[in-house]
Amino acid sequence: MDTERDLTKDVIHPSHPEEIRAHFEIGDDEALLMGIALGYPAESKINELKTDRRPLADFLQVKE
Repeated sequence: MDTERDLTKDVIHPSHPEEIRAHFEIGDDEALLMGIALGYPAESKINELKTDRRPLADFLQVKE
C-alpha cells in the first residue's frame, strides 16, 4: 500500500440500492441519494481541481 499518497473520495450514485438498504437497515421511508468511494487518486490533471465546500454538518447525518 502506498502510504505517501493522500486518500481521496468520490461521490457516486448507488448502483445496487436494494442490497445497500438491506445491509444498512435503511427503511423505505428514507431516501438513498449517494455513496462515497474511498481510494487513492489517479495521476490526472482533473485531480488537481480544488473547490469551496460546505461543512459536512450542513448536509450529513451519521446514524449508528
